[in-house]
Amino acid sequence: MDLALIGCGILFGDYQMYNVLITAHGLVMIFGFIMPVALGGFTNYFLPGLLGLPDMLFARLNNLSY
Repeated sequence: MDLALIGCGILFGDYQMYNVLITAHGLVMIFGFIMPVALGGFTNYFLPGLLGLPDMLFARLNNLSY
């Protein structure tokens, strides 16, 4: 929004706050969305096979149970 309205100064030229907001947004997206989805997905697909659990070998069918 600040870049779309040049001269308006949403952040009033505070470049440090812009950097903080961009970095915070990146960290929240990585640790709040990407890591849980990736770890949950890999765990659901690979862990039953690694542990040799016979009732959970069908990972796609197990994924539909949620």
